Amino acid sequence: MKTYLIKSSMVLAILVVFNFIADQIFYRWDLTKEKRNSISELNQQTMQNLQKIVTVKVYLEGDFPPTLERLSNAIRNVLYEMEAFADGNLHFTFIDPSDNKALQKQFQEKGINPIPLNIKEENIEARKYIYPVIVVNYGDREEWIDIFKNAYYPNGMANLIKAETDIEYKLVSAIRRITAEYRPTIGFLSGHNETPLNKMPELINELKNSYDIYEVNVKYGNSIPPSFLGLPDSLRKKYEGRTGLDVLLVVQPDSAFSEREKYEIDQYLMMGGKILWILDQNKVILDKQQTLSQPRQLNLDDLFFKYGFKINYDLVQDMNCGKIHLVADVNRQGGQFQSLNWLYYPMAVRFKEHPVTRNLDAVLFRYASTIDTLSRPNLNFTPLIFSSPLSRPLSGNVLVDINEHTKPMPQNLFYNKGTRTLGLLIQGKFESLFQGREAPTDNFAKEKPTAPFIAQNKLENSMIVISDGQIVEKDDHPYVPYMPVDNKALIQNAVDYLVGDEAISLVRAKDVEIRKLSKNAGKDHKFYIQAFNLLTPVIFIIIFGVVRFYWRKKRFEQY
Repeated sequence: MKTYLIKSSMVLAILVVFNFIADQIFYRWDLTKEKRNSISELNQQTMQNLQKIVTVKVYLEGDFPPTLERLSNAIRNVLYEMEAFADGNLHFTFIDPSDNKALQKQFQEKGINPIPLNIKEENIEARKYIYPVIVVNYGDREEWIDIFKNAYYPNGMANLIKAETDIEYKLVSAIRRITAEYRPTIGFLSGHNETPLNKMPELINELKNSYDIYEVNVKYGNSIPPSFLGLPDSLRKKYEGRTGLDVLLVVQPDSAFSEREKYEIDQYLMMGGKILWILDQNKVILDKQQTLSQPRQLNLDDLFFKYGFKINYDLVQDMNCGKIHLVADVNRQGGQFQSLNWLYYPMAVRFKEHPVTRNLDAVLFRYASTIDTLSRPNLNFTPLIFSSPLSRPLSGNVLVDINEHTKPMPQNLFYNKGTRTLGLLIQGKFESLFQGREAPTDNFAKEKPTAPFIAQNKLENSMIVISDGQIVEKDDHPYVPYMPVDNKALIQNAVDYLVGDEAISLVRAKDVEIRKLSKNAGKDHKFYIQAFNLLTPVIFIIIFGVVRFYWRKKRFEQY
């Protein structure tokens, strides 16, 4: 009896110690290849840093077909993972809004329309409406998430796999926005016929989810507000009420910059501001059968040269290209659109493995230029985007003829020409173009800038160059209102990276792969699969019974 009590006490003590250790050490295993059942380190840190309770309401509950049920379960699994790291600061619930008229009215006021769903039960088809919405609350702040946003096929049908892939990004970015004490600001340069914001509405609406946006005009003597993003919280509070600019986007300017304007851009960079250049050097307006490309007189070459890169005055032709949409067979009923491969629309599918380009499939360029780099001390260059090996640059004034697609292009013109850089990241300590020069003035600002001159970055800085100004615009087909392929994701990733939030781009790049069973394999091996499923449990039971019999026999033979 005494021995039995000692053994029982030892087992109990081991269990207590084991449970104590298990309670202190938290670890989860995810054996899927793409880690679909895990959340990113960024998400884990976001959950661990929560100071107050975040409430998440998911309005995707009810009797759904298997594909939609899978999406609902995927959202639930992500929230379970987030809850595990939130230390009690994340509460979530799933709600069926189908019978709640007040809630449906609230959705309507928010501009959220129901999605019809045909459900077949016992040979009877019924129509049900779903509201794929997630509402996140943090104190008095509220964030609404459209589960299917950016997850539709061109025909308007919902892409459930894309919606499942994006769910972690949408949740973590919404929670980061709603809990953030500082909201980064990005500015679009204006004053030189840049692409207006209303020509890129899809991109602007997406960026507004994470950033404050405004236009910056330095033409009339205005300086560019410095970035407060890199400052510690103690210093940042001194600038409360003042607008800082964390990233400046220069999108397809089409007139010359004065020396004073270049000085303002240069000093913004020296003070730690980030710049995203989106422009090309050759102008093409194809409103007739043919046109001659014209170089853009931007007066930025010396600025680019100082920063270690050169956007060439050329046009890239690529055998791996997108399509141009032309009107053909014009008659009384109007014209019919014809889509043709267009060599001046390079379709980039070669990318450097980097947060800016991670998980991009293809980016469409239109009348792009090549980029060269120049050796500069304290600067590192990372080419990000490349044309295909079957590409070539055409320098100078190029005759762009719409009839080129009818002429066979000699293949030898494109072979062994090598890839061309179309996107570039520059990092390091930049030196000012205006070292040893007086601060310039012009007719719009005759007074010299009063801010102290900075000759070089004190800390590491970065900029990104994309050699196509049309990359931010929608498809040129009049009935396609979207930006082509992964263009929007590229710009979003670039802005996130420059802001210093590269981790969010990695979450956005997470992919979910659906592995389907082979129908042919099932048919070819049907007998073996059935035999395995039938016999394996029986064999295990027999083996267990035999082992147990001999174990008991050996044990009782001792007595």
